[in-house]
Amino acid sequence: MTNAENHDATLDALLAAAAYVPPALENDAAARLLGLVPDSTSVLNPAALKRARMKLNLTTSALANHLTVRGWRVTTAEVFQWETRKGTHLAPALIATIADELELAETDLVTSTVNDSFRALRDDSRFKELVERWARLKHISRLAAAASLESRSLQAVHRGGPPEVELQLAVITAFVEEVENRES
Repeated sequence: MTNAENHDATLDALLAAAAYVPPALENDAAARLLGLVPDSTSVLNPAALKRARMKLNLTTSALANHLTVRGWRVTTAEVFQWETRKGTHLAPALIATIADELELAETDLVTSTVNDSFRALRDDSRFKELVERWARLKHISRLAAAASLESRSLQAVHRGGPPEVELQLAVITAFVEEVENRES
């Protein structure tokens, strides 16, 4: 191979690499294998996280710093949100790191969502369309968008009994439309 041919091959490889668009996180097989894709069937248990952190006399900022040192971009505000909001989906690898830092089994930090009240909502085509809109609007994955909208609907709707799908959809629709109107 001549120098010119080698240069052309290298240039072609660089152009191909620059044009590569990685798949969305939830569709990335390598990310899934590495535990970087949040598991939609389990959520972080905020009470268990706070209890374990406090048992070790760690502040939210100390836990955030420990996780940052271990390679995760985590802020104090995020740790605080994990402890105060229900329904947070985190990557299994991050949950494993948190559990390790808090000297717990991973299963002690998560609860299953398999029999949760969001199943009917998730199966509704209107919710799926709202998730698509929210993901595009906020430039996030569909999984992250679904978790975000579920959390917002729970905060606004759930007051003692199981949330009703129609009411959840009304709240989410109004929220997404308001944000779309502000950002357009």
